[in-house]
Amino acid sequence: MSNLLIINWVLFPVFIWGLMFGLYHILLRKESSFVHNRIILISILLLPILMNFSPNFWVIESEVPTIILPEILLNTDQINTSKGLSFNFWWLFYGLGVFVQISIAIYQIHQIGKMIHLAQKKKEYWESEKREAFCFWKWIVIGKQLPQKEVILAHEKIHKQAFHSLDLSILMLLRTFFWFVPIWNWVEKLLKENHEFYVDQKILEQFSYTDYLQVFAKSAHIPTKEMQRSLVNSHFTNFKKRIFMMKKEKTTSLWKTGLVAFSVIGLLGVNAISCETPEIENHRQEEASEAEYAHLPTTDNYQKVNAEIMQQISTGFKYPEAAKKRGDSGKIFIQFVITKEGTSKNLKVLRAKWDQGQENVPELLEAGKEMVRKLKVTPLTVDGNPVAVKYVLPINFKLKEKPKKE
Repeated sequence: MSNLLIINWVLFPVFIWGLMFGLYHILLRKESSFVHNRIILISILLLPILMNFSPNFWVIESEVPTIILPEILLNTDQINTSKGLSFNFWWLFYGLGVFVQISIAIYQIHQIGKMIHLAQKKKEYWESEKREAFCFWKWIVIGKQLPQKEVILAHEKIHKQAFHSLDLSILMLLRTFFWFVPIWNWVEKLLKENHEFYVDQKILEQFSYTDYLQVFAKSAHIPTKEMQRSLVNSHFTNFKKRIFMMKKEKTTSLWKTGLVAFSVIGLLGVNAISCETPEIENHRQEEASEAEYAHLPTTDNYQKVNAEIMQQISTGFKYPEAAKKRGDSGKIFIQFVITKEGTSKNLKVLRAKWDQGQENVPELLEAGKEMVRKLKVTPLTVDGNPVAVKYVLPINFKLKEKPKKE
């Protein structure tokens, strides 16, 4: 597993989620604008994914100089020195974690389906033998033994109308593929709290505070005689939080909401700016001359890095069998960025010209791109500091000519 992959899909999401959910927890968790809070929670959940799938997140290309490399010739004489598929413990470990999370999700969904299947269908809900109530997408299940079902039904209908199951499904999906993130239980708690605070606020528009509190306490298995004592009992922390939020006036702290929202939008804005790709005026030239290097900044290891790129692409190439059989050949110009870590990113084919006049030769295109994707070189440095640099590499695919018979 490469360092860039670890940074992009392990360290970066953990950092962004930890930072933004921490900011939400400090500023907005006790604010009563629950719809706004929910939007911010879902935005934070999706933020690292949106930023990582943007093509140029790590590199602001307007600040990246361009190097036109000499043409490289790839033909059937090249020896493929790549080792092919190799055992990777970390991918196996990650795959095992994904498998476990998928198994857990399937089991949980199966248990819910089994409970609905065994429940008795009523007009607006399913009645279960178990003493609990929940909503899962369009299904509402209420325990037969629970009192005042009209209040509980109204509560669960608000969950259903607000599509709260969608939030938890998104969380389940992210949890499956990012199972190594240590804060998922905390994030789930923040989401469920927001859902319950919202429903409590709405339900008090239909029922009195006293009636709802009694039903709420019985559902939480708190005896009525101990209800007042439970407000100071540490074992009923969630109960106390919901009571506090029900009593709180509907207020919105604009500066707190604005700060968190601005942080989310600001990160996406920085990402959008980084995705602007300037045109390269000289990428259509067939050959690269020494004059084209005149505009480049002085770098400490310019020749070394160029040599590494050319050497790695030359030695790792194998002419695609399908293209060889058809006699396909031609030239492509590939643009890519060598990052500060020495890996390639932002790969793009600028131009392709095929000797047989075809519109496209996908095997050769993919072969060229694959060679660039696998690059791992020493990054260019300026005054000892690594810098990101954009390259344009002409690759000439040419079949070895068969000797003529005399």
